[in-house]
Amino acid sequence: YGMTEVVVLSHITPLGLLDEKRLGSCGKLLPGFEAMLKDENGTIIDAPHRSGELYLKSPTVMLGYFNTDENAFVDDWLRTGDVLYYDEDGFYYVVDRVKDLIKVNGVQVSPSQLVMDFAVSVENRRKG
Repeated sequence: YGMTEVVVLSHITPLGLLDEKRLGSCGKLLPGFEAMLKDENGTIIDAPHRSGELYLKSPTVMLGYFNTDENAFVDDWLRTGDVLYYDEDGFYYVVDRVKDLIKVNGVQVSPSQLVMDFAVSVENRRKG
């Protein structure tokens, strides 16, 4: 697991035998990183198999966004916008996004709107 704001990977699946891996997970937290999960009320999740937004802290995490007051950082923690849970062995799993938005050319776009736009354009082509 990684994101541009982190500069490097924050989670990775350890090397080893296949049965030691958790297929479908994004791996374990790497040294030098701290991770925290918070539920929708902002309460810290401290038990496995409970989903919450992933917050990351590390010297490699960027300091902020240029020319914006976006609420992406809270007390030096990066709010990733990704919803994850971890298991009893420390493997993390991505399950959702906090917001159903993606950035396209710097603009926040709803994936469902992209699907609708695509469907309309295909239908218009069929009609000629």
